[in-house]
Amino acid sequence: MNHNEIKAATFNRNTKDAVLASMPSGRCCKNSRLLGLLLFGQVFSRREIRMVSENPTVFHHAAKLAKTLVGTDLSPYIEDLSNQHKLCVRDEALCAKILDHFGYPESATSYTIPEEVFRCDKCRTEFIKGVFLSCGNVSDPEKSYHLEMTVAYFNLSRELLYFLKGLSFEAKYTKRSSHYVIYYKESEKIVDFLGLVGATQENFEYYNRLIEKDIRNKINRLNNCETANMSKQIATATKQIDAINRIFSAGGKNSLSDELLETANLRLEHPEASLIELAQLHHPPVTKSCVNRRLNKLLNM
Repeated sequence: MNHNEIKAATFNRNTKDAVLASMPSGRCCKNSRLLGLLLFGQVFSRREIRMVSENPTVFHHAAKLAKTLVGTDLSPYIEDLSNQHKLCVRDEALCAKILDHFGYPESATSYTIPEEVFRCDKCRTEFIKGVFLSCGNVSDPEKSYHLEMTVAYFNLSRELLYFLKGLSFEAKYTKRSSHYVIYYKESEKIVDFLGLVGATQENFEYYNRLIEKDIRNKINRLNNCETANMSKQIATATKQIDAINRIFSAGGKNSLSDELLETANLRLEHPEASLIELAQLHHPPVTKSCVNRRLNKLLNM
């Protein structure tokens, strides 16, 4: 893993740790968060419940909630792999107990977001926190602006899309391989989402980096514009000097009016000067437009 990938992984983990740091107080909110965690894992069925994450704390958090709410111990099902961690329950009786807890009928072949789980005005936010912990990722803003939630089931991905829209967090949608991705690429929306899930420090960090990046971009644009203007000014001055030298070489110097001669001599003496600077060097000073008219006359002689 290169330096940028490490930074991105660190930012993502810090964001999830910030969400994990706040345990909801109400039972209904805890229930909503647990549902978001389990429902949006890799597999959610009566035969198997499976989640995979780079952050083992997510699974211990889910296990703690499940023990409190469902009375089941998921800790024995947590596995530490080489670079990932997995929670995999294949005990059908235990899977059934968890699905029954959330009110899913035994005959169900697909699983939706049950509205009856949300009992108070904070439940929906806690549900989204669980979803993000389970299948969400956010990039380091130094690298790119991107936050996504990768969903295993088509119907759930569409439900989550509409659920977020109902919270005024409308997202974009795409399919990647066999998964469905709900994502944000607009920096302002990512900042708002981080605020929604309670990642306050990361919200400020994202916003600050956004401002820094915007300032750097503006400075670069100004520098590029300044460089382009300077190049244009040098090219124009070179043409003017060449024209004046041709006039002087051909003996046309004596045919110039005093005003044109003064401007011509000043241009030769100050090849790098801008029109405004040349205007101030005249005795008495003249306007920029006056210098421009005189130089154009010299160019066309």
